Amino acid sequence: MDFNDTTVIIPTLNEEKNIARLIGFLEGLYPNLWVIVSDDGSRDRTQEEVRKISRRNRHIKVYDRGNKMVHGLTVSVTDAAKRVKTRYIVVMDADFQHPPEKVGEIVETLRKGFDVVIASRAAIKEGWPLSRKIISKAATLMGRARLIGRSYSKMDFGGGFFGVRTKFFQKRISENGNGFEPRGYKVMFDMLKHAPKNSKVAEVPYTFGIRKAGKSKLSKKVVYYYLRSLVK
Repeated sequence: MDFNDTTVIIPTLNEEKNIARLIGFLEGLYPNLWVIVSDDGSRDRTQEEVRKISRRNRHIKVYDRGNKMVHGLTVSVTDAAKRVKTRYIVVMDADFQHPPEKVGEIVETLRKGFDVVIASRAAIKEGWPLSRKIISKAATLMGRARLIGRSYSKMDFGGGFFGVRTKFFQKRISENGNGFEPRGYKVMFDMLKHAPKNSKVAEVPYTFGIRKAGKSKLSKKVVYYYLRSLVK
């Protein structure tokens, strides 16, 4: 099956230990898939690793955001999304907590006519501490209140693994750009809160994996930016 209609956007910051391996998985699983690694100024060899691959595969691109004024995961994704030419976009992290083998199922669901496909965390391999479980639960409840009245308000909108029709995503960015929290980490939530209430949204379950290498980006700032996003 050909995946020339899909671009995977991978926002990165210091992911040299993961990125080449992840791209290798994607190349092996999905012929002709496009990949944009939107790098937010890594100080390691993340960009060099991607450029090595792009020299042999023109479908693999690196977008260097190192000189941008505003940095963050959300703005890394939205900036890359503006450049996408394919019909579909899949957004995923580079740390293998988002399994690459689920990308195909997400794309197949999009091809059935859905606007958004949420990769829903059906199970979590990693043993989260109590504090993170409490934060996650509280974030979910507040997010549901923000999305009240929408069919997808009880879906797993807090993750960063999802698929979307490119034009649908680009329209949300164009018309509601100020409603996205650029420094935040909840780009899917920002998109959904500005989506029409009748948007066609589906879920694909997956097991949230263990980070293979590198450091988690979770911090107090992530919580702060999420709270800001709730009121935008």
